[in-house]
Amino acid sequence: MWLGLGIAVVVAIAAAVLLQKKGGEIAKKDAVIGEKDSAISQKESEISQKENIVRQKDELIAEKDKEIERLTSELAAVSAERDEKRDALEKLEEEFETKVDDVVQSSIQKIAHAEQAKEEAVQAAQDNYEAAAEVHALLKEKEALINKLQQQVTG
Repeated sequence: MWLGLGIAVVVAIAAAVLLQKKGGEIAKKDAVIGEKDSAISQKESEISQKENIVRQKDELIAEKDKEIERLTSELAAVSAERDEKRDALEKLEEEFETKVDDVVQSSIQKIAHAEQAKEEAVQAAQDNYEAAAEVHALLKEKEALINKLQQQVTG
């Protein structure tokens, strides 16, 4: 019986030593697990920060996409307005050129008519001068005849 008790004590002591040894190993493993948990927590925190950065970038990208859409729309409107103004300018230029051509043609015709009228006026003036010269000559003749007749009557 003492032998059974002795064996039980030895087994109990061996178990206690093993438990103490295992307890130390468990404590070491708990410390390692604690360090790994801390590292995991730090990594989770870093991941969370990076997720926040990614979310912020996604939000910024969405904002920039909206801004790009707005600017694209504005650019299309400005381009359409520019095209309309260019078309209107081309039409005005064509109308201006047509009017200038009409004015030039009209001026050429007026100048031609004026030159013709001038030539006619010069011709009329020459005709009038010649007629006046003839009338003057006739008046001189008449005066001479009147003077001659007066001398014959008085004389």
